[in-house]
Amino acid sequence: MLNKMLFIMVILSSFLVSKDLSLERFSGLEIGYEKVEAKNVIGSTESNIGVELGLRTGVQNYDWRTSISGHFFKKDEQEYIKAILSFDKFVGVGIYESEDTIMKPYIGLNSGWLNYKNTGKKVDGLIYGVEIGIVWALSDGADIDLGYKFSSSEVGRVDNINTFSLAINYIF
Repeated sequence: MLNKMLFIMVILSSFLVSKDLSLERFSGLEIGYEKVEAKNVIGSTESNIGVELGLRTGVQNYDWRTSISGHFFKKDEQEYIKAILSFDKFVGVGIYESEDTIMKPYIGLNSGWLNYKNTGKKVDGLIYGVEIGIVWALSDGADIDLGYKFSSSEVGRVDNINTFSLAINYIF
């Protein structure tokens, strides 16, 4: 119960920060190549590799980005839906900036809720992890985000989730 309340408080506080007019708001679509490692019935680790689809929205400025995203994965008998809150810090931004190109490398933390189903059994709980990537500004109104996320969990038999993702964000 405490974990759910803490998660809701973090989401609400990130929305309050988004009222700042100096922040850019964005929404986007995400596709990922994912490896889900989970323990099977006899306790050995089993991996499933597949495609994850997601939607995201958030706010960003020159130094920071906060986003909320929802993801869906289904492969064989494994299926999940997860909601993730990410906090990213852009690093070395000035190094990759010119008149024509803006590239912003980032590192970050994520936390969220995972609803996992395998062989008809459903479990849910917290998921948390780290992420790294690079955002490439296509124009003033769009960018591409190429990233890697490692998420760990104690949900059911899920050990961890590795995701390489590509997202296209519309900035408004």
